[in-house]
Amino acid sequence: MSRPKQFNEEEVLHLAGDIFWSQGYANTSLSQLEKHLKIGRKSLYDTFGDKEQLFLRVLDNYLTIPYPIASELASWPEIEAMFHGGPPYDSKYRACLFVNTIQEFGLELEGEVKNRIKKHLQRLDRCFSRSLTNAIESNEIVEVDVALMAKYLTASLQSLSIMSKGGTHQKDLHAIADTALSVIETV
Repeated sequence: MSRPKQFNEEEVLHLAGDIFWSQGYANTSLSQLEKHLKIGRKSLYDTFGDKEQLFLRVLDNYLTIPYPIASELASWPEIEAMFHGGPPYDSKYRACLFVNTIQEFGLELEGEVKNRIKKHLQRLDRCFSRSLTNAIESNEIVEVDVALMAKYLTASLQSLSIMSKGGTHQKDLHAIADTALSVIETV
């Protein structure tokens, strides 16, 4: 008879996300995971499979993080909040986990990791599309090509994340965000 788990899977996924986020996938060893997660290798393998499966679970977990634009009622204020609030303006910001993963894997990006990246970008596109549509219907912004503008906002937000990680000053990040948003004319 096996012993019951002595850990909370969600907490372990959060901790694993922290270490992958800080160090990247390749630079995180199983020994470091054991130490950081405070669980043994056998428990790690029994619960999550190998390191890659754990990483995929972390990415899946990240896909559930709520964005201001994820609400069915989100519109222009929530789009602005995505560009002017939160993590990119935190001095300890480590950039978006998906952006970090794209940078780390580069041309080697494939398989299930690439599928998770696509899901993340598609999720942002969908959320921006819905928010833009709501903003148009509420007369907050002028009519735009919603699909194209959603992709533009997704690309701009990811670029902002890269610039933040690269040490761009907060004042400049806000100016860049303002410029990105100025493409869309408000009413």
